[in-house]
Amino acid sequence: MRVVITGGAGFIGANLARELTARPEVAEVRVVDDLSTGSKANLAGVDVTLFEGTILDPALLDAAFTGADAVVHLAALPSVPRSVAAPLASHHANATGTLEVLEAAAGPAACTWRRRPPPRCTAPTASCRSGSRCAPRR
Repeated sequence: MRVVITGGAGFIGANLARELTARPEVAEVRVVDDLSTGSKANLAGVDVTLFEGTILDPALLDAAFTGADAVVHLAALPSVPRSVAAPLASHHANATGTLEVLEAAAGPAACTWRRRPPPRCTAPTASCRSGSRCAPRR
């Protein structure tokens, strides 16, 4: 089994990597981490392949996830003070990053949302009846 751990250089991720590499059924452990809160020191002595970078990078995720059998998603910006100080960056890393991980885990055939145009109408209004596809008023 080949396992990918996002956020694998953090405390929990590194300990999970250490545990997984000790199991005979696990052939390879790959870690994706931007080292913003994790550290290479946490992975010292652990036989992993490190993909250093952000989960917001689809190409990096595709490279790390190729041939993987399982993904454990632990990557996040976990700081409450940081999320209050920079809510957009925190949301982007945590919510959008999770979406990128899900898309990469599903494989290239599932990544159609990047190419599909957005829906023209998201809620019915007086000028946009239920079921119709009309542009919202601006």
